[in-house]
Amino acid sequence: MHRSFSSPELLGVISSTLAMPSLSEAMKSSAPLTYIAQSSAGHIGATILIIGVVIAMFDTGLSGNLAYARIYLDTARQDNWPRPINRFFGSMNRHNVPKWGFVFLGIGNAILCYFTSLNNLITFTGVIIVVIYLLIATSALIHRYKNRSADRPFRMPLWPIPPVIAIVGVILALTQQGLGDLLKTAIIIAIAVIYWFAYLRWKKDGVASTTDKTATTVRH
Repeated sequence: MHRSFSSPELLGVISSTLAMPSLSEAMKSSAPLTYIAQSSAGHIGATILIIGVVIAMFDTGLSGNLAYARIYLDTARQDNWPRPINRFFGSMNRHNVPKWGFVFLGIGNAILCYFTSLNNLITFTGVIIVVIYLLIATSALIHRYKNRSADRPFRMPLWPIPPVIAIVGVILALTQQGLGDLLKTAIIIAIAVIYWFAYLRWKKDGVASTTDKTATTVRH
């Protein structure tokens, strides 16, 4: 769910689906990929395939954590947190890796892996990602409406159909999700909104007020 399918991935999914000896048995299996691999390549082939999948998933997780650590780094450099947290997330090691952001993510991942199940993590993070898509599509519509006269180097074809389709699809997907995952996601969004109004907006208004006072003093 992190990114759209490319052609090789789509072909892989189609091939795996067609390779299932029995769709009903695959649906009942706790590990459908293993079932398909063992049916097509035997035990040794399935073992080799699963090892490759594990390595690929580890690499994907590593790159994903590095990407999120960069997000922490960027927010810290934009002074979006209290000063001690900005210093914490804004530091990098000699290899230009945001070390403390990466460590923070690693500890959080370890805690989640220990205290929850894989299925719960998949469903919860799936809802989080879908809601992010909803917020991005909604933000695009609002921004375009509020800045109608802005000069844009690129305009999305068939606007606003793509974001509207995305919003409708996300809402339909959310209606099929568990109440617990929806509540957790709603709590996270509520905390983010409160943080924005209680700290970021207050800080932004304070900086703007200080800038106006400085400009007034300079003019006089």
